[in-house]
Amino acid sequence: MTHSPQSAVLIMPDELGPTPEGANIYDRNNCWQLYSALSQDLDRLDFIALWDGKAGAGPGGTQEMIRRIREFTGRAPVIIDPADL
Repeated sequence: MTHSPQSAVLIMPDELGPTPEGANIYDRNNCWQLYSALSQDLDRLDFIALWDGKAGAGPGGTQEMIRRIREFTGRAPVIIDPADL
């Protein structure tokens, strides 16, 4: 991240408080990242995912994040398969 007066480092537990008991920390992080991004100008926003295309183990995985991106934006993210790198 480049130092800029317009940028700030936000730490999830400081912003949202401790993770509720029984909550999935990975799913919580995905939601926080997505909702933070969606609060910005959607026309200037691109979503990029590094994903092998394999089904995940449930909430908090890349597959679930991609599903949410499509649901909330109506757009598919750019998906980069690590095998292609």
